[in-house]
Order: sequence, then structure tokens, then C-alpha cells
Amino acid sequence: MFDTLQTRKSALGNAILVQRRDWQDVQDQLRSLTSERLERAACELQATHRTQDPLVVKLLSFIRGIGAPVPNSFQQKIRMRREIRSLLVRYGMPAFWFTLNPSDLRSPLVLSLAGVALPLDTQEGSVMAKTFRNVTATMNPVAVAQFFNYVCTAFFTGLVGSPEVPGIFGEATITME
Repeated sequence: MFDTLQTRKSALGNAILVQRRDWQDVQDQLRSLTSERLERAACELQATHRTQDPLVVKLLSFIRGIGAPVPNSFQQKIRMRREIRSLLVRYGMPAFWFTLNPSDLRSPLVLSLAGVALPLDTQEGSVMAKTFRNVTATMNPVAVAQFFNYVCTAFFTGLVGSPEVPGIFGEATITME
């Protein structure tokens, strides 16, 4: 279904393009386009992100016009990046607040850090297992602190990142208040 949507959107862009009044002139110009001219324009684009060839500029604008409405196309991603940048200019940098509250009373990791094993005759979801975890957590605050430290460290290094390796948000500045 997604491929069908992409094809329809690009076909719509093509249909609009060929209905332009100057389409016949554009076709004649495209026929005059040579591979050397395209290679020269590619080198210019690679070096300066611009080209002086007016036909290549026009061709690129047509490609942008066709690709912009197509879902997940490169042109749509460029449009979305520009939109995000404009929102940053208008509203400023976003700030994310996140409250991390790991449940130490339910985690088997607390038992492991406390050096305690759940009795073999206790079923995992039973009242006995919950009571055993509660007692272990309240009797061993060091294991709870270690648990909190491990979970928070894993969250920040795995998702947010570290100074050496950026996380899913890119380079992030972490402040703890």
C-alpha cells in the first residue's frame, strides 16, 4: 500500500509538471543536456552545493517539485528539516524534561544486587514474591541505590548518549537539578 501511495504522489507531481505551459521548451532543453554537462554540475554541487548551469538548476527544481509530496522521499525530508529549523528560529531550542522513576520494589535486579535469591518454591507473580522483594528492598538500601544508579546510567548512556557516543537525540547536554 505504501508503494502505491508513493507512486500516486509522484505521478501527481509528474502530471502537474507536464501540464505547465513551458513544458515543451523544457523538453527541448532536456534533450540538449549532455553527460559532460551533468558531470560538471555534479562536481560543482559536490564542491559548493550550487551549480551555475541554469538548465540543471531548473531540472533540480522539477525534481524537488515532484518529490516533495512523496512520503519518505529525500525532498520531503529536506522540507521537514527546513520546517524544524524554522520552528527553532521562531520558538527557540526545545527543552526536554524527563522523570525517570524505576520501580525498585518490583525489580528482580534489586534482589540480585542484594545477593538474595527468590526462593525456588515461590512463583514469580505471587503475593509471596512481592512481599519478599519489598522486604529485601527495605532492608537493603545500598542495593536499592545501586539499582537506581545502574538503571539511570543505562538510560542515559543507552538512549541519551555520552560525551564519546551521541544517543538517539544527537549530542545532548544533560543537566540534573
